[in-house]
Amino acid sequence: MSFIAIVGVLFFLLFVAIAAYFVSKQKSPQEDPPTPDMMIHTSGIYSIVRKSPREDFQRLRPDENALKQYVKEQSVDLGGRTITDSDRKRIVADWASAIERNIAEIETGDFKSCDFYYYEFTGTDDVCAGFIEKGSFVTREEIFRHPELVPPFHAGCTCVLHGYYGTDNPRETTMLGMKPFFGENVNLPPLPDWKNIQKPE
Repeated sequence: MSFIAIVGVLFFLLFVAIAAYFVSKQKSPQEDPPTPDMMIHTSGIYSIVRKSPREDFQRLRPDENALKQYVKEQSVDLGGRTITDSDRKRIVADWASAIERNIAEIETGDFKSCDFYYYEFTGTDDVCAGFIEKGSFVTREEIFRHPELVPPFHAGCTCVLHGYYGTDNPRETTMLGMKPFFGENVNLPPLPDWKNIQKPE
């Protein structure tokens, strides 16, 4: 076989190999782009699966119709104050808006890689007072494991979650006036019963 023929065969084999490579690349399955629910943030201490708590939360709390029926049957709140029709409408409306506000806070925090959330109150809350202190914080991982940590906790609840975006780790400093909601206990602390009604202020 002549030298030119050998070179031709080699070029032909090279061409076939290159063509086979590109064909195999085109047939390989393409990975789907990550969605917000699939985002994982590595903190250096633990990994957080940033999945919206919305679906899990809705399974844990009564829907609007169930709440409306319950408050309709109640005449006084936990403190013995009379509940009017106007109060009932306000309780149901506040419940729906509080759910959206708190879940939106977490969903926004997930895009900003927020690792800690602390509890605040927009008004007096005699029901939550026995369970949650202002400034107590929970981690995003704890919320993922326990979506029941998301307010509202009861009818008429004024507790809200705020993302913490400070540079100090609240676990490692007392200067912030914040303390972990779980404390030394790894189990979920007790939370208010949603049926405990507080009359709106």
